[in-house]
Amino acid sequence: MKVLQIGKYFYPHFGGIETFLYDLCDELKDKVELKVVVANEKFKTEKEIINGIEVNRIGKVIKIASTSICPLFPYYIGKYKPDVVHIHFPNPLGEISYFLSNVSMKSRGNKSSGCKLIVSYHSDIVKQKSLLKIYTPLIEKLLKRADCIIVHSENYMRSSPFLKNYQLKCRVVPIGIDIRKFSITDNTKIIMERIKQKVSSRFILFIGRLVYYKGLPYLIDAMTDVDTQLVVIGSGPLEKELKKKVSRKFLNDKILFTGRVSEEEKIAYLHLCEL
Repeated sequence: MKVLQIGKYFYPHFGGIETFLYDLCDELKDKVELKVVVANEKFKTEKEIINGIEVNRIGKVIKIASTSICPLFPYYIGKYKPDVVHIHFPNPLGEISYFLSNVSMKSRGNKSSGCKLIVSYHSDIVKQKSLLKIYTPLIEKLLKRADCIIVHSENYMRSSPFLKNYQLKCRVVPIGIDIRKFSITDNTKIIMERIKQKVSSRFILFIGRLVYYKGLPYLIDAMTDVDTQLVVIGSGPLEKELKKKVSRKFLNDKILFTGRVSEEEKIAYLHLCEL
């Protein structure tokens, strides 16, 4: 069976969906014939093998409203001739490209014999309300065409305004975590001792991209009334703004921004943190 995974970006690009996509592909690679199509950060189209996974990074011409414009995306979707297309939503580039590809065209006439479409519904569109008016018809078309919609919690399935008409297609599949990655090794212990030199004995830990929907401004506000330290791991567009907020509130001694850290450092911080 040929399975095509369509995401925004892929490892080592930093992000929650990217991590989820990597873990999913790592499990699937020995069970199906697997390929991944994502946007590249540059103009050139590149193919590489990452831990046995074929990743096709399609050249980006420009970025508009956080969406990469990659003209060759539909071609690479159709080139593979997959039996299953798995789109990770939201991803306007992937969704438009799917409908422009010959894979979608072939499926339209006889859906039962064509390529199956799976949609992992990771998130509603919350902030870009003006763009949502344009995007909504595409979302509805995608969900209507999907053979199966995967959501990560029943609560999200019930509360999402876009999924209300597609409940029968939805399947709840919680996000899995490989706990073996979080074992404490001798090197982890060394890193933990080094971290202890610069943090409180009890501290709160945040890990993620510094973007609006993570709610970090509220956590920073709360730290004025919390008698411990906050460690923030990650980077993103709000980094400068958040650091200024910390300075304005005179919380520099209580909040530590580490930037991005290695996977081993992240695991060490997780073992050390209180919350």
